Amino acid sequence: MNAVVMESLEPLVAGLRSEGFTVVGPTVRDGAIRFAELSHFCVSMGTGPKATAGFDLALTELSAPHRFLVETGSERGAEVVAPLPHRPAGDDDVTAAEEVSRVAATRMGRQVDTDNIQERLAEARDSPRWTEVASRCLACTNCTMVCPTCFCTTVEDATDFSGGEAERTEVWDSCSRWTSPRSPALPYAVRVPPATGSG
Repeated sequence: MNAVVMESLEPLVAGLRSEGFTVVGPTVRDGAIRFAELSHFCVSMGTGPKATAGFDLALTELSAPHRFLVETGSERGAEVVAPLPHRPAGDDDVTAAEEVSRVAATRMGRQVDTDNIQERLAEARDSPRWTEVASRCLACTNCTMVCPTCFCTTVEDATDFSGGEAERTEVWDSCSRWTSPRSPALPYAVRVPPATGSG
């Protein structure tokens, strides 16, 4: 594990900004952790609370004394951390960070049963629950972009100004933006009333 410990995030934030990163954190504070423990279900999906891949830097806030364990998940992340004041993480730091994740995992307030989830969703396509959800939906698509059960994509075509080259790209999409009754996601889609949806 390539990890370092810092007492303050200020050098890291400054380093990230100097490299062109947009920094909006830190978001992990006691209140946020408590909220996550009450409302999140990442443990039952096998996706958290500890990130194991797909990151440049992963931070875990530790106490007694207050510090941050910073794990580098890429060369770019290591390059950002290298010039900053830090010390190598000791076994006690790593153990403390693992304990933070373990405790958070035991306090998750929700659980998703994923057994036969596609079949169960298809069987519930006429449930009044979808109408209830659609009545307050703004069609922003945030829910489907992060939902591990959603799998919709669309195709975008683009040409250059001369018309000599064309490119077709498959991108993630959201069934809540679709209006066609022939949508392949129809059994799972939440239909948004036209006056409510953003399209």
